[in-house]
Amino acid sequence: MQDKGYYDSWFWKGFLFSGAAFATAVSKPELQRDTYQEDIFLEKMRGRDILKNDGWECPFCHSLNEDIVSTCGCGKSREESIKYNKQQSTGIPEQNIISLLKEYKELMDNGIITQEEFDTKKRELLKNNG
Repeated sequence: MQDKGYYDSWFWKGFLFSGAAFATAVSKPELQRDTYQEDIFLEKMRGRDILKNDGWECPFCHSLNEDIVSTCGCGKSREESIKYNKQQSTGIPEQNIISLLKEYKELMDNGIITQEEFDTKKRELLKNNG
């Protein structure tokens, strides 16, 4: 340092001040945000407004999208989201309904269940999928 024209005292002052600054930073308590609850409330209200005005929630990433948005930030389209929500609400994918109906038809043909029982099951499956 002396070769570059600096005094030793600058080094020690810097060392002491940086040590004091570090000790102060470490001893400080964590900052508490008073507005946390308010932020949550405002976000919920904003979400309700979006959904009330024909907006949609992406079932894949759960972000809320305005009605004019056709593709979510995660890359899923509004149509994919609607189809996914419809499948989840029925609980049975369309392919499984078809195979279940075939199984019930086979049971009816073999005399294990009656025509009335088959029609009841068919109505239930189609009603839940409709």
